[in-house]
Amino acid sequence: MLVVGLGNPGAKYHGTRHNAGFTVLNRVAERLNAPPFQDRCDGAFATVRPGFGLFKPMTFMNLSGGPVRAAMRFLNVAASHVLVIHDELDLPYGSIVSQMGGNSGGHKGVQSVVEHCSDAFARVRVGIGRPSRGESIVGYVLAPWADPDAAIERAAGIVLELIATAAQPQAAAQ
Repeated sequence: MLVVGLGNPGAKYHGTRHNAGFTVLNRVAERLNAPPFQDRCDGAFATVRPGFGLFKPMTFMNLSGGPVRAAMRFLNVAASHVLVIHDELDLPYGSIVSQMGGNSGGHKGVQSVVEHCSDAFARVRVGIGRPSRGESIVGYVLAPWADPDAAIERAAGIVLELIATAAQPQAAAQ
């Protein structure tokens, strides 16, 4: 399994709404006692155990698909074994939704992953809400969020539940 957090690299973007995927993945890594992230596949990669990795593409958000595809090849996992965590403007602030497959919903980072890998991956969408009328979307997503801890913890908990479920042996067909 490959768990991917989407975001933008660099200190300038740390703590912004658009980096919700990175922030949640960092919390998941802490809770799993994962080894430190290392440079691999145009990103930061942590191998939790053979066949299971955490990945942050270190390209800008809109170019995430190529590095995600490279990480999938490195781990030899299909899109159906990939979980992508990302910010979501169309969800109320702090809400968390998980889903399997679907289109990008206009999220350019997710669209890049769809274009390079397929749309058959799972997602954890972290609601950041919409900007006020007249406020720029770019300025809004690249601004720090106020008190994200509860949402980050809930999202990390959902990711950990999805990881645990994916690790369960499938019942044999009879």
